[in-house]
Amino acid sequence: MPPGHVAVFHQRCLSSWPLEWPVVFTPSSDLDEYLQDGVEGLRIATATPDDLAEGLTRAWSLVQHGHWDELSRAARLRARTRFDHRVFGRSLRSFLGL
Repeated sequence: MPPGHVAVFHQRCLSSWPLEWPVVFTPSSDLDEYLQDGVEGLRIATATPDDLAEGLTRAWSLVQHGHWDELSRAARLRARTRFDHRVFGRSLRSFLGL
């Protein structure tokens, strides 16, 4: 991991994705490794009010144009394929040789 890189995976993703709720996120942690802007969530440059307003405006535009459901389905799929307890269980059993 590069110096200064903070590896933090936010609980909001783990609690939001299974409910098919995409997240608005900043690059302040390792979320870029798990989220694709415009696929499972919306990336904003910083956590400033202006950037958050831009992200929420972008989210509303997706709702109005019928694309929010696509993000919702992708968020749920990401949760199932990357963070489901069965995925971790298989990896752990394989690592332990079980």
